[in-house]
Amino acid sequence: MKFTKISLDNLDIKKSRYVVMDDALEFFGIRVYPSGKKSFIVRIRQDGKQKLYTLGQFPLITAIEARKIAAPIIEQYQVGVDVKLAEKEAKAKDKTFTACVEEWSKTLKPTTQRDIVKCKKHGWHSWLNKPLKDITETMVLKLYDRRSKLAKNRARLEMAYLRAVWNFHKRNLNLGESPTRILNEERKGWNNSKTKTRRLDFETASKWYKALDSISQRDRGLFLLIYYTGMRSIEAKNLRWSDINLENRSLHIADTKNGKPLNIPLSTQAMTLLATLPTGSEYVFSQVSRAGIIGAITSYSKSTAKLKALGVEFSPHDARRGFIVAGGVLGLNSYMIKQLVNHADGGDVHASYQTYTVAELRGCSQRICDHLETHLIATPNVVELHKVRS
Repeated sequence: MKFTKISLDNLDIKKSRYVVMDDALEFFGIRVYPSGKKSFIVRIRQDGKQKLYTLGQFPLITAIEARKIAAPIIEQYQVGVDVKLAEKEAKAKDKTFTACVEEWSKTLKPTTQRDIVKCKKHGWHSWLNKPLKDITETMVLKLYDRRSKLAKNRARLEMAYLRAVWNFHKRNLNLGESPTRILNEERKGWNNSKTKTRRLDFETASKWYKALDSISQRDRGLFLLIYYTGMRSIEAKNLRWSDINLENRSLHIADTKNGKPLNIPLSTQAMTLLATLPTGSEYVFSQVSRAGIIGAITSYSKSTAKLKALGVEFSPHDARRGFIVAGGVLGLNSYMIKQLVNHADGGDVHASYQTYTVAELRGCSQRICDHLETHLIATPNVVELHKVRS
């Protein structure tokens, strides 16, 4: 059939779609749909398989315009190029860094997603509109050196996340090796973070405890609860009253760092502390946003700054480390301690057999907290916390 405007306008609408080929150009045709839509196509066989490429819709483009578009596409198919696949790969390779980060971050936990937002704002901001494939080793070195002068651990994280984004898209975008590999050659040890060991002990806990009187009651309660449970700060910040079973003296954490839900007993010290906290909010430790919305606490930096001004260097993880070490000092079952703080050891085949109930963990937790409480009364100026009788 010779394609003209009149002949194409007069094509019948049928119950199922069908194709009509053009007499003027081989492999060029038009597909007619039951809806009345008509699209110009290239239909050709390549490697024994039929390939179909859509050119555009009639009458938005004319038959003459469609033939001009079709001719070079037909030539590419005839020399063995899968045009549709080649275009898909080319389009994918031009995907911006922002788009790649967004796709990758959907697989992450909310806490990590919030960390990625910081990376985009402070570290990666000059790369966001660039195609991922255009990020080079030179760019990586330059950014890493600049960021590490400000905060080395932050620079390390940004590069580690970049490597993860790259590897996530490596196969689909047909990428080479991650440009972060240059850091292995030029900045040896770049990915080695200095392990922190600072913790609250007999020498530091009593001064810290006394200094807690200078900060808000909310943050004081947060820090002490971590001290008496060994929880991670992110878990404590997002703790809801509904997560706490006061009758069973236990708490449940559904969203943990390793993805394993955690159920732990509450010691008499933790129960005493919880009894002093206000219960008017959904969250145990809440704050009011500028919009007037009550939600989980997001920052305690003002309190840690006040403590620092008093000569007390502290982060909540110092309390968590103190809890773990106290269990070791007392010679308690290491598997029980790991379960209390939700530490996983995938390389230990015995770990799967060492799973304990809240009731079985209670004695271990109480002994640790009793030991920790003695740290707080190391000086006569510190008042001992009253215990709740079980």
